[in-house]
Amino acid sequence: MSKKLRVSHFPQVPCEPFIAEVKDLYEAKKIMDTLAYYDLFQYKNRIKPDYTNVTVLEEWDVSGLVGLMMKLVLTILTNI
Repeated sequence: MSKKLRVSHFPQVPCEPFIAEVKDLYEAKKIMDTLAYYDLFQYKNRIKPDYTNVTVLEEWDVSGLVGLMMKLVLTILTNI
């Protein structure tokens, strides 16, 4: 299994996330801080007066994600 780190940023909840794969926790923190400062800038300058956002650090497994997707597809096909 190959585990990876990624930062998922939801600029407006609900929405699709902006996802950035990162090599380590230091890179993740830098990206998360940058996104937080950018959102704060938008808030202070009234660019987006009403919004909710979320930034998450995820550890994920490529094979696990593929396995989960296959289970979902099989479940959907079985229930049709």
